[in-house]
Amino acid sequence: MMHAEGHHEVRVRQEGKLIDMTTRFVTAVGSWSRRPSIGVIVTAVLLALVWVADYASGPSINLSIAYFAPIIYAAWAIGRNFALVVALVSEMPTYIDQTMFIRAGSQSTLAGMSTIIVRLLVYLFVVYVTSALIARSAELKRESATIISINKELRTSVLQLEEDLRIAGELQESVMEFLPPNVPGCEVGAGIRHSRPVGGDFADAGLRDGRVYICVADISGKGVPAALFSVLLKHLLMNAIRERKPLPDLISDLDSGLSERLPADRFVTLFYAEVDPQTGIVEYVNAGHLEGVVCRCKTGEIELAGPTQPLLGLSGIAGGNAPSRLQLERGDVLAVYTDGATESKTTTGERLGEDMVRGLLVENTHLRSQEMVDRVLAVIESRTEKSLRDDLTLVCAKRTDAVSAPASPRLQS
Repeated sequence: MMHAEGHHEVRVRQEGKLIDMTTRFVTAVGSWSRRPSIGVIVTAVLLALVWVADYASGPSINLSIAYFAPIIYAAWAIGRNFALVVALVSEMPTYIDQTMFIRAGSQSTLAGMSTIIVRLLVYLFVVYVTSALIARSAELKRESATIISINKELRTSVLQLEEDLRIAGELQESVMEFLPPNVPGCEVGAGIRHSRPVGGDFADAGLRDGRVYICVADISGKGVPAALFSVLLKHLLMNAIRERKPLPDLISDLDSGLSERLPADRFVTLFYAEVDPQTGIVEYVNAGHLEGVVCRCKTGEIELAGPTQPLLGLSGIAGGNAPSRLQLERGDVLAVYTDGATESKTTTGERLGEDMVRGLLVENTHLRSQEMVDRVLAVIESRTEKSLRDDLTLVCAKRTDAVSAPASPRLQS
């Protein structure tokens, strides 16, 4: 296979060289043939050949159209004025023939003059049409050269933009790296899939006052702006966690910080939960985000953790309502995801929908958290078209057996 690909590349290069050489040859010949001295000589030769052919054929054969060749060439090689002279000269044989016919009495003066005038008008028409076509062709060449130049600049700009986006994606991935805490009693897994090199989905997890916190958010919009705001959210969240405030105040600080910095048309949906790894008690706040899904291990049923307050980042809408509670038993999973899981489209244009995603979660509850996340995301990606896929994030917190005290967290407040 590699040998065949190498042979194909060699052949493509050879064909490219041949085309380039042919183009250069045609360009050189065209440039040479349009020199004034060469143009006059070639025009004279063409005109002489037509004269000879016209004389040799006699009056029985009309070679008027043959005079188009020197006329058109003269217009192309030298210009319209010279072509007009060639048109007048081309009419000389006709003038001589018609004069002889009139003197011999075989044709009237009116008929002879009409023939001369009609042929001359046709030649002049050919001159003007040819000149107009040549002028338009030159104009198109200039426009084509301009377009080619602009395309090169655009191509360079696109390549630079793609490189900038790649670097921005790597930087975002580094800054937003998800490092779940290693805590007996609660196991966290996560997966983030951006539809572009950068995206607006956010996920984080860690320890706060001995409890495991998970945070999933979706910044409105896509691309670089949403990615920048996700970094802002990370900064605000870390500051709020370090200050060790109660959960309602933590959410209120996030809302205030986002409202001060986000444009008026931007907002954030957020699901924040804290899990006690010893008791399985979960306190959560759902700020306009999709419902969290609690998968019950024993019964195979699901419970939903719906919105508890408005979304964040809109001035005048205060956050910080009292958190809601739920209980995780051994083997139960709290799954939180962004709308990319449900709104990504299949090849037929249909959205996946809530039922399909929730069914996948229930089917894979028996797996470990990270395995569950990987399996669900793999199925979603296999069923959706990449070009129709939105940013997608899934975080799963699973209640496990607590056999020892919590390990050292990534971020200890």
